[in-house]
Amino acid sequence: MKTLELISILSAKELKALEIELEQKSKSTTLKALQFCAQQTTIDKTEFFKCLFDKPYSAAKDYLLRNEIRLLNQAIEDFIVRQAIQKKENDWWNKKLLLQHYLSKNNTKLFDEEWQQCYKKATAEGLHLFLFELLCLKAQFVSQHLSVNETNYTELYTTLAEASTAMDNLSMDIQYTYRVYLAFAQRTLFGLTAKKTATPASSVHYTGDVFQLERPAVINYCKGRIYDLDLAFEEKQFFYQQLIKLYADEPQNLAIAYGNLGVEYFVRSDFQHAFHNYLAAYDIVQQNNLPFDAKLKGVLFNLISSAVSIGELDKAIAIFNEHKAVWETQSHLIHNLQRIIAIAYLAKGEYNNAFEFMPHNINERGKNEYYYYRAVYALGYLLSGDYELALRETENAYRALRTNPFDEGDFEKLFLAIKHFVKYKADKKGKKSTIIDYLDQEKHIGFHLKELIIKNL
Repeated sequence: MKTLELISILSAKELKALEIELEQKSKSTTLKALQFCAQQTTIDKTEFFKCLFDKPYSAAKDYLLRNEIRLLNQAIEDFIVRQAIQKKENDWWNKKLLLQHYLSKNNTKLFDEEWQQCYKKATAEGLHLFLFELLCLKAQFVSQHLSVNETNYTELYTTLAEASTAMDNLSMDIQYTYRVYLAFAQRTLFGLTAKKTATPASSVHYTGDVFQLERPAVINYCKGRIYDLDLAFEEKQFFYQQLIKLYADEPQNLAIAYGNLGVEYFVRSDFQHAFHNYLAAYDIVQQNNLPFDAKLKGVLFNLISSAVSIGELDKAIAIFNEHKAVWETQSHLIHNLQRIIAIAYLAKGEYNNAFEFMPHNINERGKNEYYYYRAVYALGYLLSGDYELALRETENAYRALRTNPFDEGDFEKLFLAIKHFVKYKADKKGKKSTIIDYLDQEKHIGFHLKELIIKNL
């Protein structure tokens, strides 16, 4: 019997934990079923039914027993999956796996409870990629398991639409997938409500010159081509330029169009072109005194980041200082900018400014930020010529990482690179090739640190 096989997987401690969980959830019949089955090697229906319902078993009432067995099996399966997946409480990939399990089992209550918790975390902490994954799962959940009615699809559409500014921070292929889900929800809602809601985003069907159509249709067409995954970037550039012309009298949309074009260059590591497009967007914002909404905050962040990448260090620092108020409610953005501006000061040779600019409570920051700042301190000492302090900082950080490493070994190779960098600067015994090899093995530390090291070799 499947139930007995599932119970055999559980240890005595896990079995007790499951019993407590069922008791707390007031699932008394399921708890009885679990306790009865845990004492059996084979299941006698007559005894089992008597235990659960205190009545004699009959074939006519067998459906009641089958339902309770199904509920017990589901409870055990959910418990086992949670135990396997939730080993890391803050690992969003594990949370995604758990939600996928609930989705596959059509467990609407558990899916919704877990999804709501994850959604609050993703939005509060600015975890944009996690948020995208959650939105995809939500759309699948609604379309596969909920009734097609106005209430369900209004909630889905509203949730998707609220995430639009967060999605602008992600790659174009992800934005395209997001827009597919948004269009699906909007069109379904439109079909349910007719004139009660705005019409869905139109699709452009044409036989002649699309640019002879009305302006909204042309804008819609250009946006669609920009998000077309089968279109090369060189082909998309034409449609970006068309959008820029169409938005000539709309400063807000014009700035966003330049910002999106900047993203296209940025993800291709063409920081020079990215910087010029972000700067064009920034100039439009300044000239028209536009407020920095979520999208334009992203443009401002990317402008500062790209400026540091191409050596426009003074401009990056000046822009950050001019707009400090913009970041007051965006802790995750200002944390990233602190690291980038610290690198800018190091690149300028202003090591004390770099140290002063960094937070003084780095022990209170996340593990990733903590080691990034330790690397900045090490590089600051190194570039200022204090090789002894640089080596001490590097060795201490590396030993701490070896004791409590990241899952994928992040930062270990960075500190090995810095260690060899110290040797290279101090006595020329280190090799450039060794330093670069270690840097190439780091995938998650960002390019500003790597570039700073390579430029000073």
